[in-house]
Amino acid sequence: MGQLRSMRDYSTEERQILVDLWRRSRQTRAEFCRQNNLNIKTFENWAAQYKTPEVELIPAATELDLFKKDELDFELRFPSGLTCCVHTDVFNVARLIGVYEQCK
Repeated sequence: MGQLRSMRDYSTEERQILVDLWRRSRQTRAEFCRQNNLNIKTFENWAAQYKTPEVELIPAATELDLFKKDELDFELRFPSGLTCCVHTDVFNVARLIGVYEQCK
């Protein structure tokens, strides 16, 4: 498992993406923080700070299901039944979902 990063090491966009992903993940804060190597107290501060995102980084109507297999392996399941496995960080996955939504 990777090292915990401090709050100041994350950009505003990264913080918003993580909070947005957590809200859509159906996980508890503790589970999400454990999977993403986040300090739970720091993450709770972010969640309070970004209650209502100014810009929706991942559209609410996203029909994709996202499953995190381990630190850098994600599985995306499309409505058509297609499954795509990607090896990247959570921020690139969020951007990928945003691109998918724009192309629909």
